[in-house]
Amino acid sequence: MGGTQEVATLKWEPGGDILLSGGSELAVALTDQGLIGEYHIVVHPVMLGGGKPVFPHGNSASA
Repeated sequence: MGGTQEVATLKWEPGGDILLSGGSELAVALTDQGLIGEYHIVVHPVMLGGGKPVFPHGNSASA
């Protein structure tokens, strides 16, 4: 995914935290690269009967 290299560069520069809002595919790509140090997950439940899993099968968010 194209954004992971940019995030890797930002992660090692001085400054504050990086916030990713939404985008489960990018979150999984960043997790696979070891670029996420902490998760704060906010769920907004909607009764639609379906949706995408936060972490697809086989990917673990355990620290």
